[in-house]
Amino acid sequence: MDPGGVTPGLRRRGSGSCHTGSSEGGIDEESPLDDPGRPRADTPGLAFLVALLAIVLVPAVIFPGDAPFINDDAWLLLNALQANEAGRLAVLGLKGTKGLAYGPVPTWLYQGLLLATRDPVKLVVAHAVLLGGALAVAIHGLARVTGLWKWFGLVLAASPYLWFYNRLLWDNTLNLAFTAFAFLLYLVFLSRGSRLALAGSMTLGGLSLLTHMMGLAMTVAILGHLVIVRRRDVLRLAWIPLLVGAVLLGAAGSYWRVAWDSRNSLPAYAWNPSLRGALFALTGPRLLGATGLDYFYGARAGTSFPLAVAWLSAVLYPLTWAGMAVAARRAWQGIKGRSAGIIDSAGTVALGTVLAQVALDALVDATGHPHYHNATWIAHAVLAWIAVSAFARWRPAARVVAAAVAAGLVTGMVGVDAWLLADLHRTGGTRDIHYGATMAEQLRLVDELRRFSEGAEVIAEVKQFQLFPHPLGVLGKLVPRTAPPSVEARALIIRHASPDPEDAHLELVVR
Repeated sequence: MDPGGVTPGLRRRGSGSCHTGSSEGGIDEESPLDDPGRPRADTPGLAFLVALLAIVLVPAVIFPGDAPFINDDAWLLLNALQANEAGRLAVLGLKGTKGLAYGPVPTWLYQGLLLATRDPVKLVVAHAVLLGGALAVAIHGLARVTGLWKWFGLVLAASPYLWFYNRLLWDNTLNLAFTAFAFLLYLVFLSRGSRLALAGSMTLGGLSLLTHMMGLAMTVAILGHLVIVRRRDVLRLAWIPLLVGAVLLGAAGSYWRVAWDSRNSLPAYAWNPSLRGALFALTGPRLLGATGLDYFYGARAGTSFPLAVAWLSAVLYPLTWAGMAVAARRAWQGIKGRSAGIIDSAGTVALGTVLAQVALDALVDATGHPHYHNATWIAHAVLAWIAVSAFARWRPAARVVAAAVAAGLVTGMVGVDAWLLADLHRTGGTRDIHYGATMAEQLRLVDELRRFSEGAEVIAEVKQFQLFPHPLGVLGKLVPRTAPPSVEARALIIRHASPDPEDAHLELVVR
């Protein structure tokens, strides 16, 4: 393997020299899956970036008040608000289901956003623009540095999961961008030797760990690849991760001390090795398409148009697994001495990330929830990208098929976003706690509650507020009161306004 892992061309089988003159980037002729190549015609430009931004951002900023506001997102904003009022940076983030306190980086972000506005709907827009814009730029950058078939990047941008997470004021959502840019900058370092890019990659890896510990999988894969592929330069480059680590340790020193001190107090169920956790890590392609959306939206996502798109996007699973096979084969060839190109390195790091996630999920029995894939979605995306790029460059007819499928996926998934936008706006959200009543519906309820005397007893007949009553209080802190209470009441009942189980509109009944 080339010590730098960045040989611009790939050695043809049976020749002793690197081939760099072909417009196909030195494709190995044995198999179309050996190397997707790097044709100049696929070099992404400004128009491609604009298309990515449009696909990501336009659906995200339509009806922003219809974003969810359920539980952890409210706690994050409350913590950020209290830290701002105390004139300090937050020390800790939220506490996870395994009992581990997460890092403060997301709270720091929301502290900054709250200095600009306390309007919760504007916060949703700001979050969507920042996160969605970052993801579009990351996809564009990956297409540019790897030379992968760029049109598949539009498929990645259109994922309904990204649309949902772009609008969710939560901590784990940030790892979608942190790990994507950590991956991108590491590839920039491999291709150009930029120490600044390596420092950026290490920094973003650290920020992902200060967001959610599932960022560990990508961090381990990048560091492992650096040590193995650049082993001759490890000592010369070691100061970069050490310096970045020292800065992050200093910036969040109080958090690391709390996390270390609490290690022995974690509940027994925090460590629960299981095979199902390992298998769950392989279902990461879910975040690339439209399968499993009933987790958020209930039965409505399993009917008619969304169901058809879900079946179409199921092709992303075998594509990702095929990409894993290609990456494994190329990594093995590298071990045997074959020169590695940048796509090989991308595949190896992506595969290493997935394998690290397999080990991590198996250790803690992480299953079921799609956000467990947020820190590794980019690895699954790149693996699928490698496979589809190889197929698209196999034969002219294959490119036509790939283009048709990609166009169908983009159209279908953007259509699902539009369908959900209209449906959620019509119903005011869902009655399930994975989405719940929309933020706009809750803001309207807060405004109604303020009409009544503060001594009135509030009784919730809605499951969402029985389990999580605090979001209404947080919205009350964020939105200033415009008038004093004007109506006396002894008891107020929060309930659904319609017997329709798909309708989440709320009403306030005076008793």
